[in-house]
Amino acid sequence: DLFLSWVEKYPFISLEDVLDENDWEHWPELTAKLREKNVLSIGDDLTVTNVQRLQQAIDQQAISGLLVKYNQVASLSETIDAMVLANKNDIATIVSHRGGGETNGTFMIDLAVAAGARYVKVGPTRGERVGKYNRLIAIEQLLAQPGA
Repeated sequence: DLFLSWVEKYPFISLEDVLDENDWEHWPELTAKLREKNVLSIGDDLTVTNVQRLQQAIDQQAISGLLVKYNQVASLSETIDAMVLANKNDIATIVSHRGGGETNGTFMIDLAVAAGARYVKVGPTRGERVGKYNRLIAIEQLLAQPGA
């Protein structure tokens, strides 16, 4: 009820991991209520970019958004499989950086664009994150060119 009161009071577009990662009983109920408010219910710890956990979340209608951390699973193929499964089931994909040990690398931006992610989660514009924003701008400029 606390989260729903916030959604009523503030202009949220998403809530991430608001319940325990093993609380399969309450995720579907919360997600249904958030859908009514056009707010994404994003699974991160619930799904851990894992296809089996994602399928369970889909089957139970437990999420409407998937946080994707490509270095959270064993391979890039597994990451793409999770994104494809989410996209096929109208689950918004959000490619995210990982907290701690972040680098200047911009691969996550290329992955997000190539796999059709709806959003990216990069964080505030500082140091190692500026390169990610710059890469996103560069891709936008490339795609805006005739014939792209």
